[in-house]
Amino acid sequence: MRGQGRFEQLDVLLQDLAEYADLGWNITPDIAAREFVFDVAEGRDLAAGNPGPTHVILSAAMGNVSDMKHTYDAASARNVAYVGGSGEDEERFILAVTREGSLSDLSVGWARRELWVDAGSLDDDQDMIAVGARRLDKAGVKNIMQGTILRGGAFRYERDYDLGDRVTVTARTGRLDARIIEARETYEAGGVPGIELVFGDAPPTLSAAVARIKNTANR
Repeated sequence: MRGQGRFEQLDVLLQDLAEYADLGWNITPDIAAREFVFDVAEGRDLAAGNPGPTHVILSAAMGNVSDMKHTYDAASARNVAYVGGSGEDEERFILAVTREGSLSDLSVGWARRELWVDAGSLDDDQDMIAVGARRLDKAGVKNIMQGTILRGGAFRYERDYDLGDRVTVTARTGRLDARIIEARETYEAGGVPGIELVFGDAPPTLSAAVARIKNTANR
């Protein structure tokens, strides 16, 4: 997979690529070598039903997670991307892309949901298809679960599973086999730090909404 950007923050572009490739990443300083080291991390698949011997299941019934919230959002989903490549005005190279990378399966009518992707530095159709597919992947249906980790019960956080691993989460609204994409720690005076985990797709944020608005501009 190749990635390319223009006028984008490096951390935002790296996060975009990592989420699309389903990989984690970290940058650590090497003081002796006077350089930064870029590491790519692949999370483990611990979801129930995987071919491996180790599984992790989180649920209130098992006493290892509480306050489960389940969000299923299809309102902002898109299935067609118009990718604008190099060139100006009527000479600009614009390509329509679906998740399958083909116009033959293009949705029409009420099912069609479009978005605009500015890729002005690109002139190769395969690179443009890759960028469009990546943006469509981020613009899919959002299926998110959030819960607070409990200290008791089976399967302990940072012992049996960790950030980036794929696990099985169950709630009253259903079951989700998903990767742990975010961990939030809260601290109270004299208390044990609380940890809230986010499973599945990244929840919408204000900065992401602003970036999406900026991306609709024809530059």
